[in-house]
Amino acid sequence: MMARSAIIFLTLVVLTLTNPTKFLSGGVAAQDKDEAPQTNLETNAGEGEDEWNLEQENGAPEEPKADEVKENEEVKGTETKEEGPQTPAAGTEEGDNTPVKLSMDAVVYVDYQFFNSNDAFKIKYHLKMSGIANLAPSVVNGDAEIATEVNGLLAKWNTGQCILDVKVAKVPFEMKYNRSGEDISINTSLKGEINEIWESKCTFFGKKRPLISQGPPEKWLNEALGKTMPPLSSLTISAEKGTVANITFEIPEYDVIEEGLGGAKVKGSGVLTIEPTRKTTTRPAFRARLPLRDAQKMEE
Repeated sequence: MMARSAIIFLTLVVLTLTNPTKFLSGGVAAQDKDEAPQTNLETNAGEGEDEWNLEQENGAPEEPKADEVKENEEVKGTETKEEGPQTPAAGTEEGDNTPVKLSMDAVVYVDYQFFNSNDAFKIKYHLKMSGIANLAPSVVNGDAEIATEVNGLLAKWNTGQCILDVKVAKVPFEMKYNRSGEDISINTSLKGEINEIWESKCTFFGKKRPLISQGPPEKWLNEALGKTMPPLSSLTISAEKGTVANITFEIPEYDVIEEGLGGAKVKGSGVLTIEPTRKTTTRPAFRARLPLRDAQKMEE
């Protein structure tokens, strides 16, 4: 073992003495070759550190936060809605859903004169009907209220007289309301005939109880409303939305003759009002803040 090591050592010495430049250059080259990877790694590491330092100095872009992303999306959505065209729903028109109150007020006069007599009487019929139309078109239903007023006598003699009392019950009605732009149309009809109950109350001097009698139902008002100009079934008017509109109608005077009894002149007029309404909110009545004892005393 010792001899072998000595031989190797002597060989190296001889080679060194023989060609020291080549041997040393090879050794240096080998040393440089072995150290090259370490030098390259150090260089690359330095470059990486320089890049990292550069990003820190310039400020690297940060990831957006979730709240900022949500806010940006909401802003974009809002901008899109504002830019988009605003179109009404199909089949609807601005103002068509504005509620309106329909009110009809009509008066009919019957002036009756008996033949061959000074006896006469006058009847005034006052008809009212109203309802709310929430949309256009819509149908309004209700009961017409009819009041009567009678002046005059059926008959009068030396020992007594007869007066007339006219009663009319409520009658169902229907109003069909429609509107297209500024054009309004209303079809009004009574759901059944108006039957009038005429009562004759005759009093005799010296007797306490009157003599009351009734005849068959009369139809004076029913016939008069069938002669309105324009007809109640086709009332129309043009009016701006949001304004009050009045449709007037009249009953031209006409004569009614009852053979052997007498005759009457009948006429009348009326108005149908279309009035926009608003939704109202009912507030509770105000109650002052009082001590409990005072409040209890007030309730007692």
